[in-house]
Amino acid sequence: MLDMPIPYSDELLYSTIARAGIHQGIVSPKELLDEVFGNRKIVATLDLPSHLDVVASRYPKSLRISGEALAYKHTLFPLYAPFVTEDRRNTTLRSLCVGSRGAVHLVLGIAASRIRHTKNIRYCPSCIKRQLFEYGEYYWLRRWQVVGADSCLDHGALVYAKVPPHTIHRHQFFPAIPQYCLLSKQQSTSVQSDSVTSKVVELLNLKSHSSATFGQWTQYYSNLIQDLGLSRGQNIDYEKIKPIIIDRWSPGWLQSMGLAVTDSQSCWLRSLLRKHRKSFSYLEHIVALEALLQKGWSFDRVLESVRTLQVSGVRKHIHESFEDFGLVVRDAYRNRWLSRVISEGAKHSRKHGAGADYAWLYRHDRNWLLTVNKRYMVENITINHRVDWSMRDRQIVRRLCRIRDEYEEQLESPRWSRNWYLSKLDHSTTVEKKLDKLPLVKLFFDRYCEDIFEYQIRRITNVVLTMIESDQMVKRWKVLRKAGLSEIRLKAHSRWFLEYVLRDVCKTTDLNIYTMTFVLWG
Repeated sequence: MLDMPIPYSDELLYSTIARAGIHQGIVSPKELLDEVFGNRKIVATLDLPSHLDVVASRYPKSLRISGEALAYKHTLFPLYAPFVTEDRRNTTLRSLCVGSRGAVHLVLGIAASRIRHTKNIRYCPSCIKRQLFEYGEYYWLRRWQVVGADSCLDHGALVYAKVPPHTIHRHQFFPAIPQYCLLSKQQSTSVQSDSVTSKVVELLNLKSHSSATFGQWTQYYSNLIQDLGLSRGQNIDYEKIKPIIIDRWSPGWLQSMGLAVTDSQSCWLRSLLRKHRKSFSYLEHIVALEALLQKGWSFDRVLESVRTLQVSGVRKHIHESFEDFGLVVRDAYRNRWLSRVISEGAKHSRKHGAGADYAWLYRHDRNWLLTVNKRYMVENITINHRVDWSMRDRQIVRRLCRIRDEYEEQLESPRWSRNWYLSKLDHSTTVEKKLDKLPLVKLFFDRYCEDIFEYQIRRITNVVLTMIESDQMVKRWKVLRKAGLSEIRLKAHSRWFLEYVLRDVCKTTDLNIYTMTFVLWG
């Protein structure tokens, strides 16, 4: 692609690609994908786009723009990189540069996060007015799209752009233009939003650096709790920490962010202050550190402290040799455990009467124990009776039939694919993953989902009927253009249908619009 625009400071790569379409006068979303990526199947991802190496190759080498540079300067990757392990950071970075097929959000834990990520684009009306004055055009900033950072530190609350839903236009990059960015009045912001925004700006401006380990994060929070006197011996005093967090952020704001602080043992705050077995989001770290640290703290100093921590050694049990007790004792424990594990398996035996034998062997004769357990491993088959899949199958099919009937006469609707039907359901992910247990749903998809040529025929039908109704001359090139098709993409069945319409149907002068509708679509 010629003249790929250079990203502005803190501009989303999504915005840069959208501006490229405007600069080149490209109207078709698929044509823009062809020009930038050489691939029409790329999804327009707002926060963490992939194939960054391809985009970087569009720039002259003298600019030294690499895929990694784009990831750190023009995506939201810096929000997650410091809080995941180093191998996961490198894996994600490679996926962003080469291509992930949607795996990045899974690897970083975003897909399963308790924080509800917005799918709409936001902007600051006052900032885009300044952009127009300085650069002659609008563009989307990274910090506007971060959950929790709901304000502009200079002007007030952010506003949602009038951009169509991503679920309908998955391949289209929407530019920041006056049509989508109305210059509306901004509301005042909250103290919580301003605090999060300032820390988000810090994270987005961090340079590429190696990530800390889970052990270092555990050690850091343990030391912090000890220094603040919020512990009981080696354990945290949750009852002292909980009110500090709530007083700083307010229960209502925490609830709105999905970070309500409760007394549950699975509460995110308890997990954050305990031993880290997983990574936590930027917002969880901001909420905890902002309440526990003094004013003026920065992520740069915190991350440097975490990375330089020497993790204290994990306490290990002293494993005494069975020789201290004699072979007779050892054989007695072995025989008792062996008689149980052969018939019942290791897990069942340990939990139902042989726990003491397991503990003794684990401490004094571990190698033999692990070898025997592996040899006589019993597969644990769990049958879930909580869901009546037959009844759920019938309920979902009825709902799908209602959706089909509702959209049957709407010729302008998107392609009735399986993903389109799933997007209309309340629990689409569950249905997609459990199709093997939903035979009626699977049969519905096989029978009623549109093929590509059927979708093309429907689009052609809609355009022809509209042109006949408005007394326009039905020309082949006009039909293809208004239907968003081309000779190259036209399928064989669609081509035959179009030729039939132009040759036979449209020359029938004595048919009114209702009869024509029946001929084409009836």
